[in-house]
Amino acid sequence: MHYGSATDLTTNYSTVNSYFFTIDARPFQNIAVSIKTAINNSRMGFDPLTNWVGPIDQIGKLDFAGYAEVNTYSDLASDSFEFDLNLNFIINDNLSLLAEANYQNFDDNQPYVYGDTTGRWFYGKLSLRYIF
Repeated sequence: MHYGSATDLTTNYSTVNSYFFTIDARPFQNIAVSIKTAINNSRMGFDPLTNWVGPIDQIGKLDFAGYAEVNTYSDLASDSFEFDLNLNFIINDNLSLLAEANYQNFDDNQPYVYGDTTGRWFYGKLSLRYIF
């Protein structure tokens, strides 16, 4: 994807790829299973600034030397993975027990922009559901 106009000093490019997989099954009369997976990877960056010909005043007296290197410090790159498993134990028409487990992994491959946001987490949940 391209952002910008014909008068921009640099061009920004971004790519995001997302893949999802879900399967829902009822292997037994009283057990329902749901498995979900999501995979994402994102990339963003600027082309080098090469064509500034006007006076510095036209860019608001900004630090042109620093701006000219925007392509060296503005790249973003991240990858994420999520896995979710749900088990629903159906006791009767109105009552069921739900167990859920979720794992997420996020890798920040360019941590200098926002600081390192890499992390992993896991949570589990057990609940009792009653339908009125």
